[in-house]
Parts: sequence; C-alpha cells; structure tokens
Amino acid sequence: MRDPYGDFRLINIQGINTEKILADSGGERRSKANDITYSEYDTIILGTSRALRTLDPNHPVFKNRKAYNLSLRGSNIYEIYQVYNYARKKQALKTVVFPLDFLTFTDNRTVSGDFKSSHYSKKLGNILLDIIFNYPQKVAGVSEDFGTIITTKNIEEHLTKIRQAQKQYQIDRS
Repeated sequence: MRDPYGDFRLINIQGINTEKILADSGGERRSKANDITYSEYDTIILGTSRALRTLDPNHPVFKNRKAYNLSLRGSNIYEIYQVYNYARKKQALKTVVFPLDFLTFTDNRTVSGDFKSSHYSKKLGNILLDIIFNYPQKVAGVSEDFGTIITTKNIEEHLTKIRQAQKQYQIDRS
C-alpha cells in the first residue's frame, strides 16, 4: 500500500513503506501532524530548520523518553505555537525543548546560501543537548564556558563583568 505522507498507518514494513518520501518535499507538516496523532511521545522538540537539523531525538539524553523532533522548516513563532497546542492535545507531554532562534520571530524567512556550511550541525546540537540536560559527556575542543545555562543569578554576574569591561575599555581609550 502506498502511503507517502503517513496518512493511514495501516501497515509499516521496514524497507518497504516506513520511509515517507513526500514528507520532506512539501508534506512535512502533514506528515508530522500524522506522527503526533498516531504515535506516542512524551518529549517534543519544537523550532525551525535549525532545531530540526541539530537536535536529535535519539540523543542519549532522551534515552528514557519517547522523543520526537516536531520542528518545521521555514516556521515562525505563530506556527510553532499552533503545533505545540496540537501536540499538547494529542500527547501526554513531559518535556518540550524549544531553542530560541532569531528566525522564529521574523516575517523575513530568507536564508543565505552558506547555511549548510554554518555551525548549525548535528554535532553542535548534541553538545547543546548535553549541556541543557547535564548529560555527563565532555567533548574535546569545546570551551568550558560554551553553552552556559542562563539563570537569574549568573545573568547579573555576567552583566556586571560586561559593564566593568566596558568601563575599562573607555579608560584605556582615553
């Protein structure tokens, strides 16, 4: 049975019809809505294509969870909010991962041609997941202060350091 968008889910045979070939070519939203309707997840990842490409639901931090990357290419905050509300109605969610991305909050959705060579990679996504969920894995070559979790306590400390550095810069320039 052909089911390129995953609408019917009657039979799934590995290597025959588990890959939904039209899901990535114009049917992504429809296919993901079907996934949320017909499968069980307790953790979802929301966001734009950056979250889609970088945050892996099979990462070890999700080992004891049923995680699904519900991020959508070219989406904005309104669409992501609608997707969240739909998922919340269909699933018993325990965790929602929503990395903030500047493109989420703009109407201008053009992406430069060098996007694929940018630092938004699966490797970076894994590092960020390790940091966010305190996964005990250190990655060689990654600075200790990379990906610091912002809290009300450390943001004030950080802002104080920035202000002091700005004052010192002004003194040094005069």
